[in-house]
Amino acid sequence: MLECQGGDAPSCLTAPQVEAARKIYAALMNPRTKQEIYPGLEPGSELGWEPAAGGPAPFSVPDDHFK
Repeated sequence: MLECQGGDAPSCLTAPQVEAARKIYAALMNPRTKQEIYPGLEPGSELGWEPAAGGPAPFSVPDDHFK
């Protein structure tokens, strides 16, 4: 990840943004059993995120996934 070293800038990510990206890339796990429910998103898939999360009403599957 490209974390900003000296503050927020357009060419890097803040610490909260890095943490959010890590969660997006991580697999969804059952908190009780620790079994994987769904794999995380692959690095390089970022250009495909907008249809899933953009707009006033995001696509319901990824919206529910990240809730």
